[in-house]
Amino acid sequence: MIRLYAHEVTKRFRVERRWIKKASELSVLAGTSVSLEQSERVGLIGLSGSGKSTLALILSGLLRPDSGEVYFGTEPLSGMKMKERKKFHCAVQLIFQSSFSALNPRKKIGWLMEEPGKIHFPYLTPTRMRARVAETFQALDLDASLLDRYPSELSGGQCQRVLIARALTLRPRFLLCDEILGSLDVLTQVRVLDLLKKLSSDWGMGLFFISHDHLVVKGLCKKVFQIERGRCVAVQEKEAIPSVRKREGLNDTAFDAVEI
Repeated sequence: MIRLYAHEVTKRFRVERRWIKKASELSVLAGTSVSLEQSERVGLIGLSGSGKSTLALILSGLLRPDSGEVYFGTEPLSGMKMKERKKFHCAVQLIFQSSFSALNPRKKIGWLMEEPGKIHFPYLTPTRMRARVAETFQALDLDASLLDRYPSELSGGQCQRVLIARALTLRPRFLLCDEILGSLDVLTQVRVLDLLKKLSSDWGMGLFFISHDHLVVKGLCKKVFQIERGRCVAVQEKEAIPSVRKREGLNDTAFDAVEI
């Protein structure tokens, strides 16, 4: 079974202020370690600015840590050649929090959905690729007519579901979700959570779920971490998950509808 593992990763960002000549550095991650296995559902909570999104970017290979290493199985990400790295980016998919900025406004939804498949699965015929897209759209309650529209013609919730669908069409081994429920209504949130739980079990897909909502994380994930001072601290099963201000609006009654 393959494991996605970040070992003692650190990340600092250079901060420049107009009224101060000397730039300073902001430490976001300070020796953070976290692991995710296939079929495992891991949750990450923390306050805004604590480094949750930065850790997700590092795990997905889209951001290099200043020190430390990310491993895919036993292979370090920094040592992968181009061919191996391409397979990694297919197997590890990140769903961004901001749906509008993650979709090319000049391309129609149909093109955006099919292009990743053309890159990673060139052996699939256009008919089979469209069938895979249609299947994923149906699972997320998206109308096929949206494929002929541009992102600007969709609502925020529809764009977010398109992002989820695009990631799922690649059948990833690991899915990293960076606060993906924010622009969805309550009923759609429940449906998405149910789908992710089912696919994690059916496909053997590892799920790394980032959220401000501790109720969602507690119900969906078997293992929970909280970022504190740049480090991931495991929350024990018997402990109460520390209270974090909700940003995603999923109320207790709606979440009770999800079968855990």
